[in-house]
Amino acid sequence: MDTRGFEINNLLKNKSVLIMSENMDLHGIAVKWAIESLGFSTTWWQRSLFPIDDEISVSLNCKDIDLRNKQSEITFEPNQYLSIWNRRGGSPKISKRLHDADTNTAFSESAFLLSGVVDCITNQNEGALVVNSPTIRRRADEKLLQLYLARQLGLKIPKTLISNSQKDVSKFFHENNNSIVAKSQIPAVWTQADGVRNFLFTSNVEEDHILNAESIAASPMIFQESLDIDFEVRVILFGHNIFCIKRTPIERTRRQVAAVDIKCFDVRSEKYELDGVLREKLFKYLKLLGLAYAAIDIAVCKNGNHYFLEVNESGQFLFLESEIPDMSILDAFAKFLISGDPAFEYDDSQIDVRFKNFMLTEEGVSFAEAYEENLAKGLLPNPFEIVE
Repeated sequence: MDTRGFEINNLLKNKSVLIMSENMDLHGIAVKWAIESLGFSTTWWQRSLFPIDDEISVSLNCKDIDLRNKQSEITFEPNQYLSIWNRRGGSPKISKRLHDADTNTAFSESAFLLSGVVDCITNQNEGALVVNSPTIRRRADEKLLQLYLARQLGLKIPKTLISNSQKDVSKFFHENNNSIVAKSQIPAVWTQADGVRNFLFTSNVEEDHILNAESIAASPMIFQESLDIDFEVRVILFGHNIFCIKRTPIERTRRQVAAVDIKCFDVRSEKYELDGVLREKLFKYLKLLGLAYAAIDIAVCKNGNHYFLEVNESGQFLFLESEIPDMSILDAFAKFLISGDPAFEYDDSQIDVRFKNFMLTEEGVSFAEAYEENLAKGLLPNPFEIVE
């Protein structure tokens, strides 16, 4: 492959990119292919196999530390990784044969070991690019903090209430002309006995929804003023790079008539340019959260105002290139991981790997077949795999 557009010290080819993901993660599989197509090696670690389908042993004393893993080649040897991509699958898989009383203990013990291994690998690779560490990810996922920091930077945010108080929710509803939406702080899905999945999307709130105090008190939710949205913008940030796609809703594809989430619509996609001031604020926002990568959703109202909605520290990005093929984000992200440089600047004068080419490879075809099979069975590990 001609890689004249991407030069890097050949000494770095002795190192690999550690990808922590799952077999049904399109992004992980595609980026692995891209990195290897560029002549660099990867180490794949599927943490969600542990402990039921995997074994980990760590031995250490005052002089040495050693890691053995049955299903991958992860190591505690120092300076082995150019970058560490904490993509997917950090939760242990616990045996269903355990007694219910033991399940929580087994899960906690397994989760602590996985977390410890990741932290030790990170410490043994000082200077490696980490996208994004578990600690930073957990903090960045807090929706209240997301909105707080956006407000602090001067980004426009919708009027928001996060509450489980029926009195306060009712007051907020009437103060906003009986026009508000509700959404969860984390993705939520319910699987029926027949395998049909019901998702909790951002939805309109009607007055009868807020009459049940017991229901509202059971769990806090995010309530926001309804915006007169014209379209949304998905913004992908990593290094000194920004990719934006404008997504205009066309036709509803979900049954839930109350849902206003863009995931419930077919959309028309096109490239989009943010103004310089907003771009700089978003890069500052990324730094405030300590993220090396983020996907940010912006709502653009019919009056032209841009509202920050949320950030996803591991949000999807390949659909940008799928919908707009000349947006070479797979090539850019693979080279970002290879560079190991948090300030990496992408040069698009030489594009070496493309998403459409990956989907024609044996790996791409096999993934698509397995994905459709798992989708039909309701077995996908992440219900928001497409555009979350």
